[in-house]
Amino acid sequence: VEAAMALAPMPDDRVLDLCAAPGGKSLVIASSMRLGLDEDADEGLLVCNERSSARRARLHRVLDAHLDERARARVRVTGHDASRWALHEPASYDRVLADVPCSSEQHVLQSQAALKEWSRSRSKRLAQSAYAIACAGFDALAPGGRLVYSTCALAPAENDGVVGRLLKRAGEEGRIVQSDPKLSSQRGVGAGEATAFGCHILPDTSGGRGPIYYAILERIA
Repeated sequence: VEAAMALAPMPDDRVLDLCAAPGGKSLVIASSMRLGLDEDADEGLLVCNERSSARRARLHRVLDAHLDERARARVRVTGHDASRWALHEPASYDRVLADVPCSSEQHVLQSQAALKEWSRSRSKRLAQSAYAIACAGFDALAPGGRLVYSTCALAPAENDGVVGRLLKRAGEEGRIVQSDPKLSSQRGVGAGEATAFGCHILPDTSGGRGPIYYAILERIA
């Protein structure tokens, strides 16, 4: 939710949620865009992408259950490989959310099955996959557009590590938008802590919520 709110979309924006399932973030984005509510406005478009067919089916159910007919008509669901998105629609979106698959250490600690699957090499693979998705998300931005990169991981390699690599690749075309850690507390999420490129919300200072990491990048016009 915090990452979706940091996206700050406008009603007329074209918005892409690259890893949308199960749908909670997409609902926050749709609400922020006021989809279906501004009858006199040229309404925007929200594209919700999910590669997994099972998760995509759940995404459809969530959107259908919580959006009225007018709002739902402005939401498109796709099933593409997020890391290859910009090959199809480069420089096409005002806002992109990349809430990527990650280590999710809190889930690992709560699940014996997930704990058995954890390894350092798995975190490295996830960081590489996250970087590919983040690059695709950035390349899908129109000039002046905003990308929010987000995880629920503790591993620095999956958080600032990915964003640092993306900034180096973007060069003069990309810049960080500094987020205010105090805003997360005001939104009831918990106190955030500033990192080199973003904000980290940690369970020990947020009433057990998180971890949540997000960073905001803009593509310079």
